[in-house]
Amino acid sequence: MIEALFFLDGTAKFIQMNLHSVVSGRCRGVARDMYLGKDPLLQKSPLTVFQVRALEELMQTETDANCCIIGQLLFCLHACCRWRDSQRLQSAYIEHSKGESVIHADALSSKTSLTLDAKTRFLPYVAIGTGLMGEDWAKRWLSARVNQSLNFKDFALPSFSMRTMDWTDTLMSSSEATAWLREFLSITCADFEPKKYASHSLKTTVLTWAGRSVLVQFSPTERRLLGHHVDPSMRSVLTYSREAYTTLYSKVFQMYLSIRNGQFQPDSKAIDRILESPEGRAATASAPAVGAEVVGGSDSESSLASDSEIDERVEIGIEQWLIDKIVDKNFASFGRFAFSVAYSPQHPDDRPFKTFIDALAEVEVDGDQFASLRRLFFEAHTMALADVRSRVGATPDPAVATKKLPTAERVSRQADQEQRLGGIIFTPDTIPSNHLVDLFVEMCETGILTYVKPEQCCSRALEVNSIKKDPAISTDASGLLKVGSKASEPTCEANTELKLRAAWQRRSLAMDLSGIASFEVIETWVQYLFQQLIKDQPRGFSKISLQQVLECDRALFVQASHTTMGRLQSTPPAKKPLDEAIVQWKAANEVLQYLTPLPSLKGAPQDPTPANHRPTKIQKVDKAATKGVGKATDTSSKPKLPEGCVSHDDKNRPLCFGFQTGKCKFKGPPGKRCARGFHLCYKAGCHRPKPHHLCTHTD
Repeated sequence: MIEALFFLDGTAKFIQMNLHSVVSGRCRGVARDMYLGKDPLLQKSPLTVFQVRALEELMQTETDANCCIIGQLLFCLHACCRWRDSQRLQSAYIEHSKGESVIHADALSSKTSLTLDAKTRFLPYVAIGTGLMGEDWAKRWLSARVNQSLNFKDFALPSFSMRTMDWTDTLMSSSEATAWLREFLSITCADFEPKKYASHSLKTTVLTWAGRSVLVQFSPTERRLLGHHVDPSMRSVLTYSREAYTTLYSKVFQMYLSIRNGQFQPDSKAIDRILESPEGRAATASAPAVGAEVVGGSDSESSLASDSEIDERVEIGIEQWLIDKIVDKNFASFGRFAFSVAYSPQHPDDRPFKTFIDALAEVEVDGDQFASLRRLFFEAHTMALADVRSRVGATPDPAVATKKLPTAERVSRQADQEQRLGGIIFTPDTIPSNHLVDLFVEMCETGILTYVKPEQCCSRALEVNSIKKDPAISTDASGLLKVGSKASEPTCEANTELKLRAAWQRRSLAMDLSGIASFEVIETWVQYLFQQLIKDQPRGFSKISLQQVLECDRALFVQASHTTMGRLQSTPPAKKPLDEAIVQWKAANEVLQYLTPLPSLKGAPQDPTPANHRPTKIQKVDKAATKGVGKATDTSSKPKLPEGCVSHDDKNRPLCFGFQTGKCKFKGPPGKRCARGFHLCYKAGCHRPKPHHLCTHTD
C-alpha cells in the first residue's frame, strides 16, 4: 500500500497532503513487519509426465474448440513459452519426417523485448509436434484452428464464452488459461491438486526435465537458450546462425525418446535418476572402498595440464565439432595448445595461426569461429606464461603459497577425506584453512618440506573471520614503485595442550588433503608425542614439557626434509616418501633425544645472586630477622630458576616467574609488566614476549 501511494504521488502528485509527512517511520515499520509475516513465495509445480500425456490424449477426442485451447497449452509446454508470449504468434507451420513432426512458429515481441528493434523482430519458437505419446497433436491443433476460423492477427487465441459457446473479441488471459488447464487436468487425473498448477507451469515443465535429465545432459547455456534467454555474448552467433535451435531440439527429442522407452522418468526421486545414469552405474561399480588412498600429482590436476579445460570452452562461442577436432589431435590441454604452433598472440600477422587452424579443422574456419579460437589460444598462451613466471619468480619464503589447489579439486578431495575418515567430526572449526592446505601443495610441487609452526595451523572458520588486506609495495616492469595489497597470514593460538592438539590435527588433515602424507601416519606420530607428554616419569625426574614436544616435532621434520629432498611426490600404488621418512625417523635417537625426561629441580642449590642484583623485599625481611623482629625468611621458599634462566633481563628489569608456566593471572598482553615483573621469557639472552614453555628462543 505504501509503495502504491508513493507511486501515485510520483505520477499524479497529491495536493492536499505531503505524503512524506503522513507516512511516518512507525508506518514503515508496521508495513515491514506485515510483509515479513506474509506467506512465503511458492512457485507453481511443473506438470508430470502422466499429465502431459493426458493432455495429448485429449487432443484426439475433444471438440475443435477445446482442441484449440489444449493445443495452445501444449505448444506453450513443448516450446517452453509463456502464455502471454504465445498470444503474440504471427504464423505457424509443421514439418514431418520419419513419423515425427516439428512445429515452427514466429512471435512478434515478447515479455523481455524492451527496445524498438526487439519489438519489431520475429522470435522463433520450436516444439516437438509428436510430444511424449508419438501422436501428432500439432497437426490436430492447426486443423482445429482452421475449422474454428481462427487466425494469427492481433492475438493467437480469443477468449471462449461458455454462455454463447463461441469465441469473443478479446484475447484469452493467463488466468483464463489457468482455469482451462485445471479443468482439463481434473477430468483425466483423479488426485489432481489445482492450486499447485497454473499457466506458468507449462514453461517450467520441459526446462525442469532438462535439468533432471542425466542420460541426455543439457549445459546451463543450452537450458538458458531453451527458455528463450540469450547471453549477450551469444547474440551475434545466433543472429548469423540460421536455425540454431536444430542442435538444441535434437537433444530435446532424444530426451523425449528416453521418456517414451522408460529410460528416463522425470517424476522419479533424484537418487533413482542418479543411480540409473551411466555415470552413476559406473561410479557404483568402480567406487573405491572406504579408507582407500587418493594420490594424485598436483601438476596433472592444474588448469594448464587438465584435458577437460578446453572441452568445457563451448561457452565462449566455439562450436562443439571444432572442440572435438582439437581433442582428437591431442591438443586438449591448455599447455599443449599454447605451443601447438609457432605464433604469438601479440604478433600482428595471424596467418601462421590461420593455416594451423584450417589444417586442424580440415576445412576453412569461419570468421566468428576463428575469433573464438584466437581467444582460446590467447588464454592458453597467457596461462603458460603465468605458470612459467610463477615457477621462476617463486617467493623464497616457504610460508607463502604460490600454488593454490583448484576449487573443484579442493571440494572433491574434502568430500573423499570425509568419507575415508569417518571418526572425525568435520566442521569449519576442525577442517584446515585453505592457506594451510596450499602450503603443503606448494611443498609437494617444489619437493622441499619445511616446518609449519602450530600457530600457522589455523581452522577454516578462523581464516574466514580474519581475512584482511595489508598494504604492500612492489615494482612494475618499468621499475616504478606500486602500492598494492596482499592477504595477511592467519594465525591461531597453540599455547595449551588442547589447542596444540587441535592445531596438529588440522595439520594432519591438511597434509592428507595435499597428498604429501597420509593422515594415519602423521596422526600416529602426533598421538605418540602426546602420550609422552602425559606419561608419568620416575622419581627424581620431571614430566615432559610442551617445549620438549615442540622441539621433538621440529627435529622430525628437519630430518624428514633432508631425506625427502626433491622427491615428495609419488604415484600409486607406491607409498608416499614422507610417510616412509616419518616411520624411519620417529624412532631415531636424533629425534627422541628431545623427549628425555629432565631431573627434577626440587632441592637444587640456589643460583648465586648476580653482582648487579638490586635489594628485594625478601632481603629486607632477612634484615629484620637479624634484629629479632618479624619472621625469619625461609630460603627454601624462593623460586628455583632452571639452568640457563635468569630473574632479570638485560636491562636489569625483573621478570614474572608465574608467566613462564602460564600461572600468572595478569590479563595484559605479553611484554607488559604485572605486579611481579615483566611478561618476557626468562631464558638468558632470549627475553621474547612469550612464556618459557612456549618460546622457541629462535624465531
